[in-house]
Amino acid sequence: MIRYIIADDRKENREAIHEFLQFKIEAKFGDACGTTFGEVDQVLEEIKEAGADLRLIVVDLDFYGNIPSGGLKILSALTPQQRRVVVVYSSKVDEELTKGMRLSDEINASYEIPLDRIVSTNQGSGGLWLACASVLSESQPRR
Repeated sequence: MIRYIIADDRKENREAIHEFLQFKIEAKFGDACGTTFGEVDQVLEEIKEAGADLRLIVVDLDFYGNIPSGGLKILSALTPQQRRVVVVYSSKVDEELTKGMRLSDEINASYEIPLDRIVSTNQGSGGLWLACASVLSESQPRR
């Protein structure tokens, strides 16, 4: 059973992503159980409770419409091991910050999230699925 969570403050986004991922994960990897959360504290509590059973964490960086207040708070609370199963998405990942760095570059440098797991929502759902499938393929239990 693949256990995953989706963290997004917008209910319609959470539900759409959950439905999409549930279908795709079950088709490619088998049984899956996803949970959605709209509050940062709920996300952090679930991550703590799930421990190593959590195979995928999907985080909206635009949590609360202000990047530092939600998405980065979640990333900051994760251990390096937990960050290995994270996919983050935002409409702002390609925006330039100071010194010519993009937001995705900053997240990669600060939180060690691979660039291919930092997805722009401006590209549709295909990029999100590819990033999630990559995480799940790498975290497949060894037989």
